[in-house]
Amino acid sequence: MSLSRSRQALFSAFLCCFLIIPGAENTGPGRRVYRLVTVSFGLLCIVQLTLNVSLHLFWMVRRGWRFFGSSWYYISTETKSWEESRKDCKRRGADLVIVNSKEEQEFNNGFQKMRYWIGLSDIEMESTTTWVDGTPLTIRFLDAWRA
Repeated sequence: MSLSRSRQALFSAFLCCFLIIPGAENTGPGRRVYRLVTVSFGLLCIVQLTLNVSLHLFWMVRRGWRFFGSSWYYISTETKSWEESRKDCKRRGADLVIVNSKEEQEFNNGFQKMRYWIGLSDIEMESTTTWVDGTPLTIRFLDAWRA
């Protein structure tokens, strides 16, 4: 969710700076001033981008989101059913966690003292467990959760 916004902001800032610099081929007495203004504006774009990304990351962390790998995780303190939890995730622009690696599972195991839902269900077909994105459960390292 936030990662894509950060990438969009980064692209916008570099595009802004890129579009300004090509006009620097001006000749005449104002060339030096023009270059100074262009470089200053480019640096201002970079400072603005850095500030935007930093404030956005601060906002995410302050509201309880945690970053791991390339994903953001939110652990709610409210007690909800699986369906209610998924709706809450969707409202936040996310979904229940899909574990893609042993490292991600270990990160999630750090929340063991809490009860939480993951994105596995057999709602579509009884006894066929799939992730919320529709992919089948094929990862064997989930045995740690069966304890």
